[in-house]
Amino acid sequence: MSDARTALLVLLLGSSLVVGSWALDRTTPDYTYTYEAHPLDEGSPTTPAIVVHLTHRSGDDGPTAGLVTGDETDETEALEAALNGSYTVSSSQERRLDDLVDHEFVAAATAEDEIGADRYRTYRVTTERRDGSIRLTATEVPRRVFYDHLALSVDDADPRIRRLVREGALTTHEPVRRSLFDSGGTLYYLDVDGTESYTSPLVTAHDAGFVVGWALVALGGVGFLFTRTEPSGRVGWR
Repeated sequence: MSDARTALLVLLLGSSLVVGSWALDRTTPDYTYTYEAHPLDEGSPTTPAIVVHLTHRSGDDGPTAGLVTGDETDETEALEAALNGSYTVSSSQERRLDDLVDHEFVAAATAEDEIGADRYRTYRVTTERRDGSIRLTATEVPRRVFYDHLALSVDDADPRIRRLVREGALTTHEPVRRSLFDSGGTLYYLDVDGTESYTSPLVTAHDAGFVVGWALVALGGVGFLFTRTEPSGRVGWR
């Protein structure tokens, strides 16, 4: 580096690299996500439970439902009472009824089938809060009503979702925030997590650009500090 002009040139080059890397970072996602869509077996005894688990996955922005398994005695008894009229409990007991209270729909295990798997029925549950108590009422509903509550119609989804359901798979830069979709009356579910991939070449490019850019900025800045303005007005080294 022979003079201040060279230092300024290096400083300018470093600044350009930093700005360019920042722009690349803003327009290039760090990850891509690959999802597969599969038709839902609506008739399986355990499908309602599977659907509830799907809609409770991390990052799902859609509606959820409660799930009462066969070993949850308190909630099973409360649901039976709510189906036969109503069930009232103190608000202080709310936590033991987490899967019923404030859930519009609930899937509940009713009996084991011949291979020992729970069979699930679906219910609409109403929660009323009054004077420190909670009153629950419930009615059984067809599974399709339950599924329709949780599924997003592809007609209301963005184009990438329609493509995902139509083609069965999709790679996208944005995570999908729903797990259950309705396409013309057929329900589709997505793999719970999808496949996440690190877009290493472009990410490495903008990361390297930042490092090299800031190094050049530092080099040019330090070089310029060692220059001075001579009486003749020529800029040079001390």
